[in-house]
Amino acid sequence: FYMKKYLMEKLWTFEYDYDMAVVKELKNNDKKWNVSFVEFDVKNFIKEGDIVKGKLFMQYVCESLKVDSELRAVQPFPKSPHIEAVVRVVKHINSYSLLVESAISDSEILVEFENDVAYEKDDVIFFEGELSFEFL
Repeated sequence: FYMKKYLMEKLWTFEYDYDMAVVKELKNNDKKWNVSFVEFDVKNFIKEGDIVKGKLFMQYVCESLKVDSELRAVQPFPKSPHIEAVVRVVKHINSYSLLVESAISDSEILVEFENDVAYEKDDVIFFEGELSFEFL
């Protein structure tokens, strides 16, 4: 889970704060992702076009299963941080968290599960969750 620089390409407001954004990781084939924010009061310190330091991670993962498939990641719903991904386990951090290799970034990404998981290094798994952004 490495800090990188991201362009805040588009921001969406929910009630009185930015709830979501389209972020583009600089120097990574211009991949763009819809993300939710961990922090509150985001509108007080960012605007569209800003370049910020942060990290992506996946959370709210309820269901997952081992698969034999290529790594991939898709966001099937417009303006939604929902993500469906096939990832490879790099490290089992604790019963709720894994560090994974994914198609989202060239860096490893943290995945937080809603329940205990017993996956091991090099397991390839499919899951659905939410792609989130944390400012650093």
